[in-house]
Amino acid sequence: EIKKIFMNVEVILKVNDTLLNDLMFGDTDPRIDIGSIFLKTVDYLKIYQDYVNNYQKSISAIIKLRKKNTQVRDLLLQGAIAAGSETVPITLESLLIKPVQRIPRYELLLQSLQRLMSPTNPFYENLTHAYLRVKEIAIGINEAKRRYESINKVIQLQQNMPEDFPFLLIDKQRYCCFDGPMKVKMPDDRSKLFYCFLFTDILVFSTLKDEDSYTYERYIRLAGCSVIDIKGQATDEPMWVYLFNILFPTSRRNEVVTLSFRCDNAQTKRMWLENLRKCVADQNERMEQLKPAYKEGYLIKKGHVVKNWKERWFCLNGHTLTYYLNKHSKQKPLGEIDLLGYTIEKVSGTGFGFRLSHPKQRVYEIYAEVERE
Repeated sequence: EIKKIFMNVEVILKVNDTLLNDLMFGDTDPRIDIGSIFLKTVDYLKIYQDYVNNYQKSISAIIKLRKKNTQVRDLLLQGAIAAGSETVPITLESLLIKPVQRIPRYELLLQSLQRLMSPTNPFYENLTHAYLRVKEIAIGINEAKRRYESINKVIQLQQNMPEDFPFLLIDKQRYCCFDGPMKVKMPDDRSKLFYCFLFTDILVFSTLKDEDSYTYERYIRLAGCSVIDIKGQATDEPMWVYLFNILFPTSRRNEVVTLSFRCDNAQTKRMWLENLRKCVADQNERMEQLKPAYKEGYLIKKGHVVKNWKERWFCLNGHTLTYYLNKHSKQKPLGEIDLLGYTIEKVSGTGFGFRLSHPKQRVYEIYAEVERE
């Protein structure tokens, strides 16, 4: 557990100790320039990438230890208070990200030296080369750091999800693309500040309980949505600027609901629009590839409470399977199945039957009277 939490931090310490010793020696020897010292060390600085890539495993290990070991939990709390204070404790998680901050500081140091050094200086070329190499590493680390900071927020959100939530937020096919606070106007004109998480296939609304804790409120699927930019300012409400709308379909056929979103500034709005449009486009393209032809007809379904078989009128549209009492009662659906996440398998002994299974949802057993159906 110790190795999982602290990763390769000892190796990082040795690399920086070596760099410090070389810089101190170079400070007294004019034949050695700072650029060449960094160039000698720059390949070793790539170990920071491994550190950041394993940061998620480290945080997960800490969370598990806190849950199952009260002694560790108390020890971590004491350490956080000792590092900060009782009112503002500094957690181990926040300390573990500090080594990563070293690389951007090296980048700023080399950039400042390059600006102050004359291009005719014999050390200028090495300094410039070192600056560009360190900058390249810093860009990769910053992107990884931003990605894993988002994952940490998602972990906190997942811990507060209701037990009946239909899927896990952390999934190999689902990741957080963007997140941040936005004010949302509901269809009934009520407005509320949410902390929103944009995933590859869903937009999750949460409220911020404290600095590192989120409470789930609701979500919408991105497939079938439209993202509309609202130019300028809403004349009837001066405070509603930097706006965009999301139009999303509901379970009722041909019904579309509009949500209005307000960002804090133009740049944040641009980032939300770019990420939302990409995710929506990807989901719509994926759904078009998977979308079967519209199909409806009678099937026999096994009851959920009373285990008897009843004939129902089924309508398959996209990834939604809706069933009714009969073909004349389409205004009152008896149930609706979102097929995303379900697996389909044949069932023997029930005519031409099949079973719809989901790891967290109800299982359905259905059969047709003829093989063609």
